[in-house]
Amino acid sequence: MKKLLRLFIRFLPDAIVEELNAASLDELDKRDLIIWADDAQNL
Repeated sequence: MKKLLRLFIRFLPDAIVEELNAASLDELDKRDLIIWADDAQNL
């Protein structure tokens, strides 16, 4: 199943993949699961 998903994503247009990545990053950021470089300097 994982290979099929990777194959499917490989054939998507770049704009769609970029949107998926942005949405994923936004969700991770909302959940405070990302430490951004600017935040790390303030630790």
